[in-house]
Amino acid sequence: MPLLAARGIAARVVTLAGSPQQADGIRRIRRDTLRPLRIPRTIAVLARDARRADAVLATGLWAEAAIAARLARRPLIVRVPGDPAWERAVAAGRPESLAAFQAASLPWRWAAFRAARSAWTRAAERVLVPSAYLAGLVAGWGVPAARLVVVPNAVTAPAGVPPAPDHDLVWLGRMVVQKRLPSLVAAARAAGATLLLAGEGPCRPDPAPGVTMLGLASPDVLARGRIFVQASDYEGLPHAVLEAKARGLAVIATDAGGTAECVRHGIDGLLVPPGDQAALAAAIRTLLHDPARVAAMGAAGRQDVQDRFTPDRMGDALDALLRAVVAGRAARG
Repeated sequence: MPLLAARGIAARVVTLAGSPQQADGIRRIRRDTLRPLRIPRTIAVLARDARRADAVLATGLWAEAAIAARLARRPLIVRVPGDPAWERAVAAGRPESLAAFQAASLPWRWAAFRAARSAWTRAAERVLVPSAYLAGLVAGWGVPAARLVVVPNAVTAPAGVPPAPDHDLVWLGRMVVQKRLPSLVAAARAAGATLLLAGEGPCRPDPAPGVTMLGLASPDVLARGRIFVQASDYEGLPHAVLEAKARGLAVIATDAGGTAECVRHGIDGLLVPPGDQAALAAAIRTLLHDPARVAAMGAAGRQDVQDRFTPDRMGDALDALLRAVVAGRAARG
């Protein structure tokens, strides 16, 4: 974790991976191990490392980390980028929206996932979220407001002059159902725009004229579009939007979740209602015919990233939070 190391905070990292531990200081547990064997081993490894640390910061493996922190008697901090129970349910075909999922009557399997999610967040001394929208969502899981800390995602604006774009629109991300890529493709075609989609996932849209699809790609692929566009019906705080703004792209996005916290309507992008394909197509047409506005929005977005979403700001916030949690635990004995 370079952000923490730069501030004098040493971190041991434990993660799941497809290969065993390598000589880079990261402890890897094989993902393909049977769950009844993998989960206890993961908890044991986490607890052993936690006993040598001042706190446990979980950005994944939340349930295992919560148990390990309790066994090691160390404070737990979790970072929640969304509702993992809902995302898992939606990927399996559940029909509920994010809002409906929170209180819906569910089959026991999904009710258990939802209950476990709430339990490990309530076990944490602090819960990090990237947006105020997610803070409100997590508060509904029974986490006191005093434990919630908003720390936005961070990106670094690349140096140098990007290559000339070869598409009108570009999208980058995970190809999952909540991204509504078929609607995005349909809106782009209705507006007469070319579209580049870069990413992987189970919801890859069908091929269509004027649409180029790439596999997993780095954020540098964003330079191939003039405008970043998304049609999601849920976003915590869309990191791809920040990456696009850092590269000087105007943004057209649905006003879903925490998107409005990083896209300022009329300043560095346009926001349209989620699920409104016609409004999305109209916004695309508007900017396609106004290149001066696109350039102005791109410049404003790049400046906004440099003002509000830098690694230094994120690192300082994490540093202050970790030190406060450790000092608070020490004061309580």
